Amino acid sequence: MLNRDQIDDIRFCAMKKKIKNKDIAQAIGSSDALVSLFLNHKTNMSSEKQEKLINFVENQPEYKLVRV
Repeated sequence: MLNRDQIDDIRFCAMKKKIKNKDIAQAIGSSDALVSLFLNHKTNMSSEKQEKLINFVENQPEYKLVRV
């Protein structure tokens, strides 16, 4: 089980990579409401889904906007 700081780190990383809760929910086989509630510390999620969430967020590329 993840603690509050780890959840905040995942949420910050997802926001930085511009990953939507809907995309996370589709990847882990859950509802976007559950993902939102979990990332805002309102509910718990199974450890299996937590592992999928961590892997999905960490494996997404980070894009930078660069002017040419």
